[in-house]
Amino acid sequence: MTECAGTNARNPRLKRWLWPLAGVAAAALLLWGAWAVEYERPVPESKLPAAARAFLDRCYPESGVVLARCEVEELRVRYVAFFADGTRIEFRRNGEWLSVESRIRPVPSETLPAPIADFVARNFAGVQVCGIARDRRGWEVELTNSVELTFDRKHLALVDYDD
Repeated sequence: MTECAGTNARNPRLKRWLWPLAGVAAAALLLWGAWAVEYERPVPESKLPAAARAFLDRCYPESGVVLARCEVEELRVRYVAFFADGTRIEFRRNGEWLSVESRIRPVPSETLPAPIADFVARNFAGVQVCGIARDRRGWEVELTNSVELTFDRKHLALVDYDD
């Protein structure tokens, strides 16, 4: 009986596979822990990416940023700028804008692709765009009359209408 119990402990094949397996398990545990990290911290406007600062200077020259924040979620870094009138702009790590939301003023016309701007002007005369967001699937546009339009990324064709 002692021979069987001692065989597993002294088996060199078992030792050869145990350490790499333990290393992979530890790495997976560390990666999972890093993936779950989320935090937000305020940053000065000067610490925003250069492309984000250029966008703010070009589209909102008269307004100053009240709060700029760096957000880390699931290993993604994003920046958010808030204005006193309630406008909120979200940027990627490189400074490219992701979304623009405003309660008072329309979003800058340069954020709207021409086909979307033409569609809104043709079908919703007198209504302004108060929010726009883009991601890898498409564009979401919110109008001042509470209608939300979704356009696909490739052809900028309307794929969803929500009122």
